[in-house]
Amino acid sequence: MSQSGPGVALRADIQRSGYYPEIVGEALDTAQGSEEVISYVVHHEATFDRDELRRHVTVLVLTANRLIVCHVDEHSGEEAELHYATASTEAVSRCARLGGCGRSGRGRPGSPFRGGALGGDCDSSLVMTSLPGVGLGDVMTSAAAAVGVPDCHDALGVGETGCAVVCLVDGLGASAIEDHREIFPSLLDAEGGWVEAPFPSTTATGLVTLGTGLHPGRHGMLGATFLLPDTHEVLTPLRWGSSPSPHAVQPEATVFERANRSGVDCLSVGPSAYAHSGLTRAAFRGADYVDAENIQQRAEAVSSAGQGRQLIYVYWPDLDRAGHEYGVDSDEWRAAASDVDELIDALRSALPTNGRLIVTADHGMQTVVERLWMEDDHRLMMDVDAVAGEPRARFLYTSQIDDVANRWATVLGERARVLTRHEAVGEGLFGDVHPDMIDRIGDLVVLPSPGVIVASRSFDPLLSSLAGQHGGLTDAERRIPALILG
Repeated sequence: MSQSGPGVALRADIQRSGYYPEIVGEALDTAQGSEEVISYVVHHEATFDRDELRRHVTVLVLTANRLIVCHVDEHSGEEAELHYATASTEAVSRCARLGGCGRSGRGRPGSPFRGGALGGDCDSSLVMTSLPGVGLGDVMTSAAAAVGVPDCHDALGVGETGCAVVCLVDGLGASAIEDHREIFPSLLDAEGGWVEAPFPSTTATGLVTLGTGLHPGRHGMLGATFLLPDTHEVLTPLRWGSSPSPHAVQPEATVFERANRSGVDCLSVGPSAYAHSGLTRAAFRGADYVDAENIQQRAEAVSSAGQGRQLIYVYWPDLDRAGHEYGVDSDEWRAAASDVDELIDALRSALPTNGRLIVTADHGMQTVVERLWMEDDHRLMMDVDAVAGEPRARFLYTSQIDDVANRWATVLGERARVLTRHEAVGEGLFGDVHPDMIDRIGDLVVLPSPGVIVASRSFDPLLSSLAGQHGGLTDAERRIPALILG
């Protein structure tokens, strides 16, 4: 336990309560380690249990990273005059690492602790807490605010720094971290929590939301594929070159462009294949692109950045690929997840003094349980002029909206919701939608139930055949990390 400032006062107040102070102190020592006390509360309460007086004490300790709760209860022993107490502690960080351990010993209140031993395992588990009102669109703007970009709000609480690095791990859902915490030890002391990915929960939409700080309905990147009404072309952003113009498709300023105007040096770090893609220019124009094919090259890009204010984006695609091809929790996915942990460690080590690393994602993923092939029922193809979206969020373009909607609802039943464009916009699925962007949304939006996909042999046969999918509204797809490390 800290023995300076508030730590000294805390120890004195524990002694002053006179209630098993050694048990309380040792339990807090175990939970607190070397962390300094910022503030604390010692609450000692007496209660009557029939003809006996019973007491217990609760101590709350706030450190820079965690809230530690220690509770001590009194119990009667077999000997009439001998009582003993049990102490339990729980520690909650802003990324909510919850751990509990118990300590018990026999003695009289106020007497030296004797005969105690640590009871049970201090089994730590990672439980990410929600950051209400914060989404993926707030991540890059928070990093920009941290390096002093005007008119950007630090919604995540990154704190002032000269270098902010945002690492987006494609396909890393919050649930995946929670369910496989043994693979991600680098995140156990992180601050932050989980935020919501935009809908559709897919890479193109997520990257442009991150890069602009705007809802999909504003920036216009409305899915894995979508119709451009001016040209009647279905755009596939992940296979997008220079046509159509990225500026025309996505005209809003990026966070990097805003940061440049305020004198911040901006870098985008990722595979060379993406350096000049339309999606990169739509999401991250304004940053200098640094080719990096592996973990070491990404870490070197961070460590060799200049001395001025730095805003750096690092992209890692491999986990998403493993999840798509083999499914979440497969051996291949676990190996890819271990690489993510190595990446996070390397980037953290590459940070300059007082630098901040923010780990986030574009979406999560779920493993397919049932495939519904559109072509297997001719009713699903009737009067459909164009198909877009992806298997977990289908867009249908048609002039016969009511007829197609009724047929799809009849065939799919409880396996999917079928919404008109008006209904989907009214439910706020895309955020505020700009009038210039609204016709990019399908006339119908089909939302399969968890684990179900609407597959297509004619439109996206390879994607439809993959084991892991995303794009929908489930927690597995939309809960993503926004974790801060320094």
